[in-house]
Amino acid sequence: MVIGLFMSGIMNFLFGLGSEVLTFGLIWILCLDAFSLYTIRYAMLDWGPTFLAEMKGVKLQKAGWLIAGYEGSGILGMFSSGWLMDLVFKRRGGMVAVIYMIICTLAIFLFWRLHNENIIFYAKLSQHLDNLA
Repeated sequence: MVIGLFMSGIMNFLFGLGSEVLTFGLIWILCLDAFSLYTIRYAMLDWGPTFLAEMKGVKLQKAGWLIAGYEGSGILGMFSSGWLMDLVFKRRGGMVAVIYMIICTLAIFLFWRLHNENIIFYAKLSQHLDNLA
């Protein structure tokens, strides 16, 4: 009896999942967005210091601080996006998410394409990181 009720509940859940959730197109877009965001995040965490050390000539310790700054910026972005969503965009989180993803894309592009010869950027960055250490 108990097993029958349990199996009935599982079947109802699977039917609802298949008919309601998996056929809803926006769910797939949301899943693709989350997959892309976490792929970028973990790639930055795992390969960011190595990329900065080997390709940009930044010392490995400073490269670690830079990547930590990337995570810290994400925390600040989380709080500021909530504030923007509530007060400016009247709880329309989609617009805020699009704006922040554009900013994130621009930051990743600059991280990749910024030349080693950009002396002003690396001098200021190195000076700031020396003050932290």
